Amino acid sequence: MHTIVIGNAKNSEEFKLKFPHLDARVLRATDPLPDTGENPVIIWDFSMDDAPERLKLYKKYEVGDCILFANVVKTGLHNLLAQHSQPEIVLVAFNGLPTFFNRPILELSIIREDQKAFVSEILHDLKTEVEFIEDRVGMISPRVVCMIINEAYFTLQEGTANKADIDKGMKLGTNYPMGPFEWAEKIGLKNVYHLLNALWEDTREERYKICPLLKKEAQLN
Repeated sequence: MHTIVIGNAKNSEEFKLKFPHLDARVLRATDPLPDTGENPVIIWDFSMDDAPERLKLYKKYEVGDCILFANVVKTGLHNLLAQHSQPEIVLVAFNGLPTFFNRPILELSIIREDQKAFVSEILHDLKTEVEFIEDRVGMISPRVVCMIINEAYFTLQEGTANKADIDKGMKLGTNYPMGPFEWAEKIGLKNVYHLLNALWEDTREERYKICPLLKKEAQLN
């Protein structure tokens, strides 16, 4: 199977770090989807979260033509399919936020349980571990990390400590690889803001209410 990556330069770079042995073709979201001919394709679409209407483009493919890994961590598969009908392909959600893709275990969710074994086999051949999780906005690790970043912003807003001290305290106290503000910069503060906002809209749980300071910095970013 041919592999295609759709996204920006950072997405492509992280994909190559995760799968250095793959000779993947890189496309931008504005490029037309290729015809498969006799060779089915595996497509990793990092742009789907910001443009969920892209799903309709995949209706050009028939059963067996394409396996689509869609980055919909801020959307969720059920929400995506509530707005756009599923094309006749294997559809899998993956966690494609910056810093979350190049990890030993890929977070995935899938609607059709009968496709799990097939997808697992494909990814086993790509030499990566996978974890199938419940389909929900934010998945698991992005939701937890973004909540930590949000709480760090509340601490900063209250004047308890500055960014450098909070980052240092988190790394020393929890052995995290990065402090919350360092992580926010790597993920992209706008991504953090939009994920938290999606979680709030989806659940209306108080723990997802965005710190005003985080919102202000994200809007200015």
